[in-house]
Parts: sequence; C-alpha cells; structure tokens
Amino acid sequence: MLKTPKGTNSASNMFENFVDADEAGKFLSLTRRRVLDLARAGHLPGHPIGNGAKRVWRFRLSEIAAAITTPKKSGCPTNIEQLRRKEIMKMPKILVAEDDPRLAHLYLMFLSQWNCETVVEHTGTDAIRRAVAFQPDIALLGVVMPEMGGVEAGIKLLEICPGTKVVLVTESVPPETLEQLEERGYHFETLPAPFSREELHAVVFGAQGKVLK
Repeated sequence: MLKTPKGTNSASNMFENFVDADEAGKFLSLTRRRVLDLARAGHLPGHPIGNGAKRVWRFRLSEIAAAITTPKKSGCPTNIEQLRRKEIMKMPKILVAEDDPRLAHLYLMFLSQWNCETVVEHTGTDAIRRAVAFQPDIALLGVVMPEMGGVEAGIKLLEICPGTKVVLVTESVPPETLEQLEERGYHFETLPAPFSREELHAVVFGAQGKVLK
C-alpha cells in the first residue's frame, strides 16, 4: 500500500491508501490481469500512473466496493459476490516458455487438470511472438532458454502485455536481480525448479483462492 509522508501537500495525498492490482485481485478473488482488464474497460475504478510499459494502476478498495454494489448500464454485476462467481469461472490463460520437453510436459499435465488454457513455446523469442495474439494472464518463463532468456523475454512480454503476471522458473534468481528489475518497473515472481504440483498451483491460482484438486 502506498503511504504518504507527513507534511506532504494535498496533491501528494491523492495516492494515499491506494493498493496495487495484486491486492485488488485478492479482495475480489480475481487474477491481476483480470482486475486490470476490468479497470481498462471501465467496470472497476482505477487510477493509471505513468505511460507505456511503465504504466501502473492503483486502486482504492472502498471505490471498488462502491462501484460494483451500484447497478450500471455497463452490465457490471451489482455486488462483489456476483462478480466473484462470474469471474471465478474464467480460467487463466497460461503461456509457458520452456525448452526442456520433460518439464513442458509436466506443465501441460498439471495445467490441463485445472482446465487452464495453456500454450507452450520452447524459446523466449517464440513466446513473445505467441503473446501478441494470445494475451496471457500468466507467463511461466524458464530463465535459461535458446535465443532469448526468461528475464529478457519477460521484459519484452510486459511491453506487449503489461497486465500479464510474469513468473521466472529457475533454481534460483539473485535477489539483486529482482531488485534491479523492480527499480526499472518490472515486477517478476519466481517459481523454484523443480517445482511441486502445489507450488505451481499457488503461483497460478494464489490470487483467486481456487481449491486444489
């Protein structure tokens, strides 16, 4: 949550008590990508900050609650529970970039069990090409791949699909690398490799609260 230091002027206070799309997603039991889509469509009140790939959205939970409890001609559901029930049925679109055939098969095996719409590419370059049309909710990217590694692919992917949740799948990512990416405006999550079924499920459905089956 953004906090405004004491003594700042009213212009600075405009961002007080804001949350990011991840926190708004937890409140609504939706993916980060879906929250951003609803905000861009005008169904949820959001406040864009910045331009281009560096643009971020901030939300006030009180504004979201007020907006979706008030009937609108736009067709937005009239309360939070209706919105949750409607959106929870939309399974996330997953883009996997992995050059190891065995690991790619493991992704498909698990994600198909959860009825996710999944596509697999074997290089970072092919993943970027696919993302243009596919517009994934989540991208699971191997860090070491032919032609283009996961970090570079993740940066390019966010330029194309700024609402996508990017997850780097690797044995380890140096904390300073993630910090440097954050400073540049790129938020990446990580998934250890090899991963368990439960760990993959948490990455994919953590913000939606779905039950592991």
